[in-house]
Amino acid sequence: MAAPLDEEAAWSAEAARRVWGGAVPLQVHLHDADVTTLPPPPPFLTLGPRIGYLPLLVPIIKAHFSSTLPPRIDTVWFEYKGLPLKWYVPIGVLYDLLCADPERPWNLTVHFRGYPAEILTPCDGEDSTKWSYMNSLKEAAFIITGNSKNVMNMSQADQVALWQSVMKGNLDGYMNISTRLRLGPFEEDWLVRTSSVEGQQGSDEPESPGSGKPCRVPVRLYVRSVQEDLYDLEDAVPVGDWESISYINRPFEIRKEEGRGYITLEHALKTLLPEFFSSKTSVTPDDSQRAQTPDSAPDDCDITPRSCQKAESASARWREAEVAKSGKVKLGKVKLVRVQGIGLDLDIPFLWVANNLKNPECYLHICVYVGTRKQQTKDHRLTASSSVSILACCSDNEKSGFLSLVARYLSGEEEHVEWGKIHTPTDDVVVPYDALEAPPPGMEETKKLLDKLAVLKLNGGLGTTMGCTGPKSVIEVRNGFTFLDLIVIQIESLNKKYGSNVPLLLMNSFNTHEDTLKAISYLPSLYLFIVEKYGGSNIEIHTFNQSQYPRVVADEFLPWPTKGKTCKDGWYPPGHGDIFPSLMNSGKLDLLLSQGKEYVFIANSDNLGAIVDMKILNHLIHKQNEYCMEVTPKTLADVKGGTLISYEERVQLLEIAQVPDAHVDEFKLIEKFKIFNTNNLIKHTTEMGNIQFQEVDGVKVLQLETAAGAAIRFFDHAIGINVPRSRFLPVKATSDLQLVQSDLYTLVDGFVTRNPARTNPSNPSIELGPEFKKVGSFLDRFKSIPSIVELDSLKVSGDVWFGSSITLKGKVNITAKPGAKLEIPDGAVLENKDINGPEDL
Repeated sequence: MAAPLDEEAAWSAEAARRVWGGAVPLQVHLHDADVTTLPPPPPFLTLGPRIGYLPLLVPIIKAHFSSTLPPRIDTVWFEYKGLPLKWYVPIGVLYDLLCADPERPWNLTVHFRGYPAEILTPCDGEDSTKWSYMNSLKEAAFIITGNSKNVMNMSQADQVALWQSVMKGNLDGYMNISTRLRLGPFEEDWLVRTSSVEGQQGSDEPESPGSGKPCRVPVRLYVRSVQEDLYDLEDAVPVGDWESISYINRPFEIRKEEGRGYITLEHALKTLLPEFFSSKTSVTPDDSQRAQTPDSAPDDCDITPRSCQKAESASARWREAEVAKSGKVKLGKVKLVRVQGIGLDLDIPFLWVANNLKNPECYLHICVYVGTRKQQTKDHRLTASSSVSILACCSDNEKSGFLSLVARYLSGEEEHVEWGKIHTPTDDVVVPYDALEAPPPGMEETKKLLDKLAVLKLNGGLGTTMGCTGPKSVIEVRNGFTFLDLIVIQIESLNKKYGSNVPLLLMNSFNTHEDTLKAISYLPSLYLFIVEKYGGSNIEIHTFNQSQYPRVVADEFLPWPTKGKTCKDGWYPPGHGDIFPSLMNSGKLDLLLSQGKEYVFIANSDNLGAIVDMKILNHLIHKQNEYCMEVTPKTLADVKGGTLISYEERVQLLEIAQVPDAHVDEFKLIEKFKIFNTNNLIKHTTEMGNIQFQEVDGVKVLQLETAAGAAIRFFDHAIGINVPRSRFLPVKATSDLQLVQSDLYTLVDGFVTRNPARTNPSNPSIELGPEFKKVGSFLDRFKSIPSIVELDSLKVSGDVWFGSSITLKGKVNITAKPGAKLEIPDGAVLENKDINGPEDL
């Protein structure tokens, strides 16, 4: 019979106290190279809290060895039997993982010089450790609740108090803060499955573990390989390098439909680590292992559950993914599972383990010892020789492209630039727009230029950031027209005016292709407008798909589709740099060449300023430039944007990811790097790789993407043109949508033109609160878009609603009080005002 609830709660508290009180006895030796006195100093004996971190012990260790330390002390680091220890891994986890046979005391060596930066991430003592802890807590919150708002919104005082409680092992202080984060406890399995409260919380509120939604438990697994025929763990070969440890960050999800029986630790591990379990695997610790408890706990401690009837970027962080990147753990049978120093029975309820043996950052750390099989399988690393060919959804061209990106990534080609070699491009490399000559007068001359041109819009993006589910190009922008409508009208008006035949190409992704084809099928209704306006001649529209590459599980470096994720989430479009191979592989390049097209104008479909410019086209054709990137002056909003530089005697695109950390602030100086890439490109009829981490369904995945602008370095006659800001008018958020829908712009023949009544050359700064983030909510909150011709800045937060015919001037801040609805009345004129309630209107 299940124990009463209060008894279970008390028992859980007792288990947590024993975990927090657990410590590893340490004997710390000073490395011989740091000894400056004879005789050498004695080792330092101390207790290392299991939930603590080695850098937090440095002050007392340093004080002990202070009389013998050498000058010019470097960052302190620790090693065990020659292995530098990861400072961001909890002490107890390091001990459980590296000491197959528990060693008491645990003999460590401390170094005060010669930091192994090639192995360990730099550490600045407590500050780095706190940052690592808080980052892990955010990750755990995201896995458990679906977002990190509860952690991100902590006050500074609460953050300090929480960290101090972890440092000092103060469980009561920790619980006082952590309970408000709603990150636990996880309810027992049958409650998770039968809860009826699902859907009661608002969509913006974090889910609690007991919300009735799938229960997600953050788990970090450390898999160590030992000899398969090993009889006694004390004979295990010491870990020589971190490549022999596989670090795996996998949330465990419990869904309602799985049934009412409680989930065992064995079931959870088989789900998390199917590659290490066979159907015959059985891990049964011997009596001594069953009796093990967290170090320094009393011998009579028994923290097995009293009742077993009851029954989840940038950012795993990159430094931890590096462990898995080189992981060499082979397939085999599980020999030992250790959590908080305990060799656990595998039939123990998993949620009891998760609730009572987790660390303060809400991750459950599990060390798994795996027996290496005699016939070893292939390495788990993703390499250029990986069996990606089994991905049947990839064409041969796509496989080749993906493997080339993998090879480039593994070769380290994307290293930082050498800062001293960077030079500012000259005017013959980055040409001022005002220096361009207009094409020769006459319709026929202009037609000759246009007959060599095709327009290609990058149409692979979704409108998810604005609350839409389909292609971003089908969002209505102005006067009922979508981005796609306006693009078609622009090219149609151009063809009608000059008698040309400029075709439109849309490079879709697998995410946008079907919906784009549907949108194009509706274009005949748009042609009724075109015929009435221009007499209409059909425009050629061609579509093709860019490649789809498999996402890679960051912790294992295996293609996700090979592990069963064969739906859309298992794949990604590899960036707009894929335009070069996709244009060729689709056959569209041959089509354009057969039509006499020599230049392609490429731009994002959401950039309303990216229109055909005859001065630019004329310049490129007459100067025989093979490649042109449009750049525009930076503002404070664009400090992270890529810029053009002269580097190693070639013009190149410099992205912030290529900038050494010491020079990032310098890169952001708009006084030095004055221009940035608009992603408007013209190329004569090839790419660079970027690394991106994302989290999908609680799994960290790696994507290798390319940027079309980076190809500039491969062309001999490439230039940039410093264009007016008007050619860079992207709509990335509803605040941008407000700009283009307002009287700040007018719409003529599909072209969005700035109102000449605006005397300020810069656009107003607009910040809208989360209530306006989705397009539907944004439109609902405005009866009509206010006049903003004379507006300098607008900041709106809270439950604010706008009437019709409103005029905003100067600097306007509107803030609704919490829980209150604030309505701006029809016809209101707000100039240089702070509005906090109706009384301020």
